[in-house]
Amino acid sequence: MNVFVSKMSGKLDGFRAVNTSPLSNEFCLKMEKQEDTVCAHCYSLRQMRTYRPNMIPPLTRNGELLSSRPLERQEIPSFKPDEAVRYSAHGELINAQHFLNLCKIAECNPESMFSLWTKRPDLVVRYIGSVPENLRLIFSHPVVNPKLDEFSIPYGFDQVFAVYTPEYAAEHNIEINCTRRCAECMQCYAPRGTGVRIVKELIK
Repeated sequence: MNVFVSKMSGKLDGFRAVNTSPLSNEFCLKMEKQEDTVCAHCYSLRQMRTYRPNMIPPLTRNGELLSSRPLERQEIPSFKPDEAVRYSAHGELINAQHFLNLCKIAECNPESMFSLWTKRPDLVVRYIGSVPENLRLIFSHPVVNPKLDEFSIPYGFDQVFAVYTPEYAAEHNIEINCTRRCAECMQCYAPRGTGVRIVKELIK
C-alpha cells in the first residue's frame, strides 16, 4: 500500500498534498470541542461529514500507514523537482512515527519543497536535528485571535500561522497578510530560514 497523494482545490488549487483524516485522529476530535480554537471551525471535518465523504477511506489509510511503522522505499510517493508539497492540509500529526515518515518522504524527494502545518510541536521538537532542509515547519497556532511575537514560534520551527476574526483584527490593527491563493503567494513554501515569520489569516 502506497501513501495516497491528494490533489487540492480552492485556496490550494494546483498543489498536491499528503493528508490524513481528522475523523480518526483523537487529537483533532478533542480539539474540535474547544470553543476558542481554530479546530472548532475545522473545514476538513465539515467536508468529510457532509459533501466529501469519499475523502475518508484514502485519508484514513494514510493515517494508519504513516503512524504505524517506518515506510518502505516503494511506499513513498515521488514528486517533481521544484514542486511545493503540502503536508496536513487535512488532518494533524498522529504520533512521532507519522512525523518521521513525513521527514523520510521529503528526504527521498530532495529537489521538492515540503511544508508541514502542525499544532503539535511536542511531537517534532526531539527530532529537530533530523529535519531535512527541504521540509519547512509551520506552527499552526491552535487559538483564535492569539497575541503573537517572534517568541511565539516554537524552537526549530520556521513560521507561525495564526487565525483572526475580522472584528478582532480591526480592533487591534492586526495586519492580515494571508489573503491570496497559495500559488500566488508561496510565503509558506519558502526555503527554511527565509520568508515571512508570522502569517495571519482571517477565519473562514
